[in-house]
Amino acid sequence: MQRRIYLRKMDLNEAMDQYFTELEIEGFFKDQVETVPVKAACKRILSKPVFARRSVPEYNSSAVDGISVRTTDTIGAKQNSPKVLSKDQFSFVNTGNSLNPQHDAVIMIENVHIVSESQV
Repeated sequence: MQRRIYLRKMDLNEAMDQYFTELEIEGFFKDQVETVPVKAACKRILSKPVFARRSVPEYNSSAVDGISVRTTDTIGAKQNSPKVLSKDQFSFVNTGNSLNPQHDAVIMIENVHIVSESQV
């Protein structure tokens, strides 16, 4: 038996053609979308995003415990150069609480240093 030391050299385009042909033969590019009842959809993957007709809850709520703020009040804040916020610039919130209508962000409580009752 003759020993083959070197692999057969192949042009890049030829190799890519061969590679993609094999993928096509195996059904890699087939559109495998099917419609199933919701109860049968457990552990399945969606073929496209699904969006709710209504948000639940129907208000902006906090995803974490922390303080709700206006992002404009926190611009430039860094760990080595923190911003001090006064009582009228933040509200304490718990997970699921509705946000103050003037606030558009929540800072996790783990990232907040409480200076006093009226400052963080």
